[in-house]
Amino acid sequence: MKLNVVRDTGSYSVFRKMKVLLDGNLIGEIARNETLSFDIPGGLHSVSAKIDWVETNRISFDFDSGDKAVKIISNFSVKQEMKPRLSWNPFKTLANAVEDTVNMSKGKTSSGQNVIEIVDVTPQN
Repeated sequence: MKLNVVRDTGSYSVFRKMKVLLDGNLIGEIARNETLSFDIPGGLHSVSAKIDWVETNRISFDFDSGDKAVKIISNFSVKQEMKPRLSWNPFKTLANAVEDTVNMSKGKTSSGQNVIEIVDVTPQN
């Protein structure tokens, strides 16, 4: 069976590759705007992606039922993250910086959304 992985053109870690994991084990690395295909043995497997400490959600598939396709999506936008900073207040800016650092260490944007996620894009028959 095949697993097709597409990585979007989002702005999170644009110059670095993300690790593609099958059942928590590295099967390859994918660059921004790249598509890769992996041969996967039949059975139930989980798929995720990771960069540094930030990991996507995990999706489980039964590969006995055919080929699967996933897309790695970046929810991080430099423009969006900087928008609240346009009105400068030193105390609020420091509080925002601390909050953003905590969020990013948890793999979250300033709005609390996952920085990267993986979604099933397998064509339905």
